[in-house]
Amino acid sequence: MKPSSENGTRPSEPVNESVRRALLGAIEKYLEEDPSQLESKYLANEHPELMPRTFCSVQMVELRTDRSTYIAGVYSQCHELARKGNAMVAGTALSSSAQIARMEIHNGTPRLVSLESPEPGAGYLPTLRKMFTEEGVRKITEGRIGVPLKAIYAEARKAFGLPADAKIIDDL
Repeated sequence: MKPSSENGTRPSEPVNESVRRALLGAIEKYLEEDPSQLESKYLANEHPELMPRTFCSVQMVELRTDRSTYIAGVYSQCHELARKGNAMVAGTALSSSAQIARMEIHNGTPRLVSLESPEPGAGYLPTLRKMFTEEGVRKITEGRIGVPLKAIYAEARKAFGLPADAKIIDDL
């Protein structure tokens, strides 16, 4: 994996699979609990009685290091969901984007230092090229990285104690 000349980091040494999983888990947890997204959550604001939760799935695009910092290029998708009777209610789709997570590991626990998203609009591709390696940009732009919505729904159904085939309601 050759870094682009702009991002200035070097490819990481092979990383233990358990470290990769821990990094992804920490990123998912942060995204699911990120208070800055609260204002855009439809169910949380309009139907708090449903006790909605945010569920995210994060896929690793690439992983580099910069001294003691892990730089995880990821693609994430988050959805606000709630249980209503025997069905699941879909709220706000909060994000679906490529991101760079800078992380450190202290005493075996990953800690998110920063999370960066590309600039929207016409600046999207140039920003991606600054953030990711050439291979990472190719994976993202050629559609080789995707987050299966079915997996997010399956996790939410399980968390809400619903059967695997529980109906999804888009509109209350």
